[in-house]
Amino acid sequence: MPTLFPDNYEIANIARRKKLARNLKLNNELSALDIALHAHDIFDYLTGHGVEKLNSAFVLLFQYAAEALGVPYEIIDEAFFTQTSLSEEELFAVSYLFNPNAKIIDKQDLPIVPITIDFYSMCLSLFDELPTSFWKDYVKAEALLPETKLDAYDLEKLLQAFVQQVWLKTKDSIGKAEGNEIEKARQMFLAYFYRNDQKFYRKETQDMLLGLLENKIAEQVEEAFVIDDHFQKLLDEGDSNSICAYVIDHLTDWTDEKNYLRFLRSIPKTKNLSL
Repeated sequence: MPTLFPDNYEIANIARRKKLARNLKLNNELSALDIALHAHDIFDYLTGHGVEKLNSAFVLLFQYAAEALGVPYEIIDEAFFTQTSLSEEELFAVSYLFNPNAKIIDKQDLPIVPITIDFYSMCLSLFDELPTSFWKDYVKAEALLPETKLDAYDLEKLLQAFVQQVWLKTKDSIGKAEGNEIEKARQMFLAYFYRNDQKFYRKETQDMLLGLLENKIAEQVEEAFVIDDHFQKLLDEGDSNSICAYVIDHLTDWTDEKNYLRFLRSIPKTKNLSL
């Protein structure tokens, strides 16, 4: 129960909270305050509640918590990135909805810090290390042939989750830091990835990430589509009878889940209902 926020602080957002719980298949609804207080360990928190697609869930939850509590989204987002826990006192202090004396956070430029961490190489290694399932979590449900186009991905959520992975890798590379090493790394991290208002990515960094993502998608497509050498030979020879015989012999290939889903996604585009 809240001690500073009113007991009914979520009353205007009950329907939205219930919808979130349904979409995430939760047995129990999560309150906005609980979400914000667990922003620093949100993955463990959601796992404990049985949430499966963690990467695509936390952004929606953070957006809900920020609006329901009336706090800047950046407060919760930074707690997530830096894995620094928030208190109800800290949240209430900046709640423009419930605290008449709320501190309005001025938009200030980030301090100028020399960036000595090689974030670019870190991004390159993560694109190799992260499993295919990480990227697939952000494919839009309505996408056609999602593995081939950037537009088929929810890029806002994907980039945010990826940058979080960069921060975790940054902390791991520092090890057991003493003094203000973590804070120095955080300042470098923010300066490298974000504009001064911390709401948007630096254009150069965003373009770099999208370029790497496009390359990653192309690699996955190349790996996914392997043409049967014998079938390719039949196509090259143009033997229609042999091609028909081959297709009939391989009709059961359509029962493969990946192929069948690809066919279903093609229907709205091609209007191909012949099968």
